[in-house]
Amino acid sequence: MAGKHDWNELQNYLVVVLRVLRDHPFVVEDNLEIPPPSLEAGEISGDVFCHENIILDVLKHYEIRTVGNRQLARTARYSYHARYENGGNILRYDNADQHQGHATPHHRHDFRSGHDEVTHIGLDWPHLNEVLDELMGIVWLGR
Repeated sequence: MAGKHDWNELQNYLVVVLRVLRDHPFVVEDNLEIPPPSLEAGEISGDVFCHENIILDVLKHYEIRTVGNRQLARTARYSYHARYENGGNILRYDNADQHQGHATPHHRHDFRSGHDEVTHIGLDWPHLNEVLDELMGIVWLGR
């Protein structure tokens, strides 16, 4: 059985991002850019504007491999940084750096207490829709 972040058909990989932006109830609009990828890699970047004046800065670098005539993609590096329009940080997921004592670079920053609380999240880091679900829960349900 394929894992949550395993290789996926390139077209499916990109369509899922677009579908999340179109269908998620917390999204108001976005300015994500998805330029044509090279044969080896691509990038998705921009802002997702959400209800309650929340902006989710998205940066995803994905790698591509070709198997026969199929192009497959998977996320290599990512950052989902949620903030209020006025600049106050809410949370961030990323794998930009490996924290000491953590087995993988995947971690979550929670800024809601007034300081940066970092939690190692291992290989079960969230997809874009899961980050949006979490933000919606924080803002609308007080989680």
